This record gives sequence, C-alpha cells and structure tokens, in this order.
Amino acid sequence: MVLWDPCNTLYLNEIPYPDGYELIKDYIVHIHVKDGIVDLPNLTFSFCPPGKGQVKTYPEILRALERDKYQGILSLETEYVPERGTKEDGARECFAAFKRIMDGVEG
Repeated sequence: MVLWDPCNTLYLNEIPYPDGYELIKDYIVHIHVKDGIVDLPNLTFSFCPPGKGQVKTYPEILRALERDKYQGILSLETEYVPERGTKEDGARECFAAFKRIMDGVEG
C-alpha cells in the first residue's frame, strides 16, 4: 500500500495530480497534506500553507478522493513556520488554509 505525499513529488518534477494519483489511487491508504516551493537549480525548498505553494491541485485531489470513495487517512503536515513566528503559528495557518480549500470543494 502507499503513503502519498503530493508535495514530495515536486522534488522530482512529477505532476502529482492527475498523473501520479491515477497511477497509485487504488493503493493509497494515507495522504500527507503540505505545500511548498521547490527551487531545484538552487537545491532549496520552502514550506508554506496548503494552496500557497506549487501543489495547486488540492481541490481536484479532494474531489477525486470523494469520487473514488477514499477511506484512508488524510493528515495535515505542518512543516511551515512563518518568518518571526512559531511552529504553532505555522500549524494554525496551515490548518486555516486547508480548511479554506476543503470549504471551497464542498461549496
């Protein structure tokens, strides 16, 4: 079975959705939700709240999970720490950002 982290695919220039998802959707049991910006030429990665980085397809991913009757785990990874902020500040921003994404999918 697969733990899928769409954000991690950015390191390899993969397209998480629909390409990656369609290949592994029948095997996914756990999904990590986080976002970031990868700069491969400079070998840097910056975390940010979901929807603010390069994983632009979380709404589509959520719709596909619902369509495909996903029954696994979805966990929010709060790796983001705002400048001059704390890990808790980052976690709160990540939660609020992902809630906005989910609300947009429901509405």
